[in-house]
Amino acid sequence: MTASKPSLARRQDSLGWQVAVLSEEMAAALDERLRPRGLTIAEWPTLFSLWERDGITQTELSRACRTRNYTTSRVIDRLEEAGWVARKEDPASRRNWRVELTAGGRKRMTQLLAEADAVNRQFLARLTPAQGRTLQHLLAVMVSS
Repeated sequence: MTASKPSLARRQDSLGWQVAVLSEEMAAALDERLRPRGLTIAEWPTLFSLWERDGITQTELSRACRTRNYTTSRVIDRLEEAGWVARKEDPASRRNWRVELTAGGRKRMTQLLAEADAVNRQFLARLTPAQGRTLQHLLAVMVSS
C-alpha cells in the first residue's frame, strides 16, 4: 500500500490559508468602517447576533459568536457601558441574564449593517455575480451554523 502524497506544495494552495487571509482582510476593512461609529470588529459579532436574535442569554450569545463566556462577558460590559445593549434578568432562571439591544443600539444597527454590506459588496466585486453566488453557497455548505 502506497501512502498518498500531500496535495499542498505551497500555502497558497491551502484552503485554510486562503480563508484565513480573506477573513483577515475583510475584518480589517469592516473594522475601518466601524471604528468611526464607536465600535470595533471584536464587538461586531455580538451586536450582529443580537440583531438576529435579541434577548438571548449570555451563554447563547457566546455560542452564536463562537467566543468563550468570559470574552463575551467583557464585550457585553463594553457595549453596555456605551449604551448599545442592556442585561435583563431572565424571568425563567435567577442565574441567567438576557442581553438585549437598547433602542439606541437597534437604531445604530441599521447604519452598521449598511457598512457590513458595503464590505461584502467590495469583496464580492472581485467576482462575477454567478461566482459570488456560488462562493456564498459553497461557504454556507462548509460552515456549520
